[in-house]
Parts: sequence; structure tokens; C-alpha cells
Amino acid sequence: MIWQEVEQLIYSSIATDAILNPKQHTNPHHQALCINISLVHFFQPKCKIPAQLKEKVCDAALDFIVHDIRPLHAIEGKDLQSLVSACIQIGAKCGNVTVDTILPSRSTVKRKLDDKCKLVKANLAEVQKAIADYGLFGMTSDIN
Repeated sequence: MIWQEVEQLIYSSIATDAILNPKQHTNPHHQALCINISLVHFFQPKCKIPAQLKEKVCDAALDFIVHDIRPLHAIEGKDLQSLVSACIQIGAKCGNVTVDTILPSRSTVKRKLDDKCKLVKANLAEVQKAIADYGLFGMTSDIN
């Protein structure tokens, strides 16, 4: 899906440029160069992150691990990265916001957890009913 959007963005920008500057895009090699430049520009970060800011993030990661007694690999976890990514997207959209306005409270997370538990419990009840109705059950584990 993202590639379709990227491709559409690239071709629409080239088409717009070709309409505005038709003589520039008559050469196929030039068109390929424009596509390559557009791709490079699209995937480059908006700015280079200064070393001081990276150090600040590293210190915060260290505090996260040490203060909450977490394993070192927790910083590489997909779920933590997903949380940080969501916070970055909010900051990019809304500007400089405080942590309190982004992160949910403990009670909100507990309420969401309770809702998920009810859903999983209901699904498990359906599985138990199916097992009781058919009398068969199989389980495998994938071991790497």
C-alpha cells in the first residue's frame, strides 16, 4: 500500500514538473534520474539528528532500563518502538507536547486491558465450546 502511494507521489510530481517544464523530461534517462532523485528525497530523514539529542535519548533509554529493572533488549522491543513511533507522530502533527498529554493514565490502560481480556475470554469460550462439541483438540508449538 505504501509503495502505491510513493509511486503515485513520484509520478504525479514528475508529471506536474513535465507539464511545467516539458523540454526537461523528453529524455528517458532524465526521467529515470528524476524518479531516482524523488525516491532518495522521499526516504531521507527531514533533518540529521544532532549527537547531543541522540545522547539524550540514549540516557533516557538507560534510565528506562535501570530504574524499571528491565532487560537490555527491552529497548529493541517492537512494542516499545511502536509506542515511541506513535508519540513521534503525535509530536510531528501537534508540535511540542508534554508526555502527560500523550501517554494514557494507568486507569485508562487498565480499562483497555480489561476490555481486551473480556474479548479474549469470549473467544476462548468459543474454542472450549467447539472442543466440547467435536471432542477433538490438537496443539503444536513452533520451536526455532
